[in-house]
Amino acid sequence: MLDRLPIRVKLSILFIIVSLIPFLFFGFFTVINSSNALSTLAFGHLKSIRELKSTQIASFFEERHKNITILRETVAVLRQNAFDKLSIVQENKKAQIQEYIRRLYSDITVISNNASVLMALTDFHSTITSDGSPDKRLYQFFERHKYGSTLSQYKQTYQYEDLLLITTGGLIVYSVMGDKDLYQTLYSSALKDSSLSKCFGAGLKKVNLVDFEQYALLNDRYFSFICAPLK
Repeated sequence: MLDRLPIRVKLSILFIIVSLIPFLFFGFFTVINSSNALSTLAFGHLKSIRELKSTQIASFFEERHKNITILRETVAVLRQNAFDKLSIVQENKKAQIQEYIRRLYSDITVISNNASVLMALTDFHSTITSDGSPDKRLYQFFERHKYGSTLSQYKQTYQYEDLLLITTGGLIVYSVMGDKDLYQTLYSSALKDSSLSKCFGAGLKKVNLVDFEQYALLNDRYFSFICAPLK
């Protein structure tokens, strides 16, 4: 088919082809360069994103570290404040208990130094007859007409559960409440191991306070006793 074309046409086609070759090479290299440029741009963008993410992650962990540090310091401060408050509460409670015990000692000392209380002990002891039985009529006389009001007032004022008068021999000769321990001896089987008996032993010489224990004669309720020698 090309053989039939005039030479002029063939030359024209040849010149056109030769003219297109530079454009084809230019286009090819342009595409290659554009591709390389886009690749370089893409890698640069990815690198920027990587560095940005790395910075963000580092900033995130640094912020979390600061928050944890602040939280740890806050917890330490709160714990210390709690310990300080607890220590203050304990000191206050200790001071209150010490003041309460001091008041107990002061109250029982007031009673033990009252001459009328010593007289009451002597008179109530005299109600025990020679055979060891109580003279209840004489007891009622002393209780109603001489000492009952004063001793009951002591019990009420100092908020005692009961007020007992006990001889040096351990015999309970008076009880404001008139409970089961009246006319009992502290050396009997019912009371010899009781907290009252323990308190009385040392209480013959000085004020003595014993902690709460069950008291068998009053339905095993818990009582604390304080004793003092009468003067």
